[in-house]
Amino acid sequence: MTPYKRTATRSLTPIAEVYEKAISAETFTQTRRDSPYLHVLHLPDDRHRRDAETGEVIGHGETYELAVRDPLTLTEHESEYYPTSSIRELTGSFRLERVLDQVLSRAENDNLPVYKEIHTLRPAHWSDAASWVSCPSCASGSGTIALITDLDADGATFACRECDARIDESDQQRMFNDWLHCPSCNSGDINVECSAPLGSVWWSCDDCLYDTHPAPADLAYGDAREEIPQPTSSANGWQG
Repeated sequence: MTPYKRTATRSLTPIAEVYEKAISAETFTQTRRDSPYLHVLHLPDDRHRRDAETGEVIGHGETYELAVRDPLTLTEHESEYYPTSSIRELTGSFRLERVLDQVLSRAENDNLPVYKEIHTLRPAHWSDAASWVSCPSCASGSGTIALITDLDADGATFACRECDARIDESDQQRMFNDWLHCPSCNSGDINVECSAPLGSVWWSCDDCLYDTHPAPADLAYGDAREEIPQPTSSANGWQG
């Protein structure tokens, strides 16, 4: 099972208003414990996807899916208990406006409440630090790169143990242009945070907002991606 983690939460109401999709207040629900419900999911790292109905190419970072989820329960996973909302049906992929159309149709025809929040889910493997930094001279990953800090001088630089390349302290802009890159959007607008005293390193991107901060896992979504068949279209030669 590929683990997915919830890295962002947005209110569905203002987004629906922007697209002039009138979802009545009585249709929304703020609880996930009472009955099955519709839940919009944003999968910004899914690439090369096409609309499940029209076959149109979905732009980078614009993939959405619609899930019918069961009420929230505690589920045991690897000897620990997690709040889990199982997915009984998963449809998509869709662009944002199209998934809102699906929400309106399913809410009316199936009499299902709509959860008020959109959850952004990202595959947990992006948290691998090797995806965020590499040596521009020999392409070595973070396993051979040292982050050297001088707390007295308030400075920091990278040094590669493999080829001995390092950033000249007079040109630290190269750190962001040549060494750092977001694994999701390839931007160099990156933040590196050290969590003392545990020594954890957290990464974040200012452009696409992806980060490796601790986030709750959506175990049910990982299960659904493997167990629930995704829409296919042999006529267009693609798989949704």
